Amino acid sequence: MDGRYRWNQHHEWIAGLLWQQQTVDKYRSHSNYNDTAFIANPPTGVLQYLGNLEEIALVGDEGQSNLIGLYGQDKYRFNDHLTLTLGARYDYYSTFGGTTNPRAALIYATDFKAKFKLMYGEAFRAPSIGQSSATGVGNPNLKPERVKTAELAWLQEYAKGQSTLTYFQ
Repeated sequence: MDGRYRWNQHHEWIAGLLWQQQTVDKYRSHSNYNDTAFIANPPTGVLQYLGNLEEIALVGDEGQSNLIGLYGQDKYRFNDHLTLTLGARYDYYSTFGGTTNPRAALIYATDFKAKFKLMYGEAFRAPSIGQSSATGVGNPNLKPERVKTAELAWLQEYAKGQSTLTYFQ
């Protein structure tokens, strides 16, 4: 759910709320090979041929995770050429806790159809239940990813197209 409100000719506010629920069920693995010893001790492990299709293991964990997010940003237009956008997002993951991530962009538009953007942002990505599952294919030691980015971009419009040059770190 999100909303947009223009306070006046300079300020535009955007805010939203997000709720996600992820559920994973257990499932069974069937094969005519048993690769457990091979995976546990590569390359010396033995790949055992079973002949018939057999149930090897229960894979995955039954589980559920919830994500609640809240975000807001203010877009301030100084004049026809200069705009500043400031925003933040708060997410609460039932599996990892809460995190707040800011974003900012300063955009200068020229009279010759070019825009220059200076941007900064932070992001957080929690592993899904399947990626962090203790049974089967997941890694229970997997931690969330954090990213910080800074960008400088030049966008140029032409009669029949646009080019973009971006430097980022």
